[in-house]
Amino acid sequence: MRNVIERLYSSIVLPMHRTGPRVRSFADMMGEGFEVVYSDSRSLTLSLRTLSSPPKIVLLDGVW
Repeated sequence: MRNVIERLYSSIVLPMHRTGPRVRSFADMMGEGFEVVYSDSRSLTLSLRTLSSPPKIVLLDGVW
């Protein structure tokens, strides 16, 4: 999974298909180079200006 995300040059990763401890395991699996953000919101607004480097794993409310 990490290889695919790195090959796509993803700035934001939104794991939406996992809940509970598994999504935290996913965030841990990604390791260094990815900032993990635990959001209190169920939505996310993005623009080219808000994309970051290093890439972020954003865990929206209800997923983590």
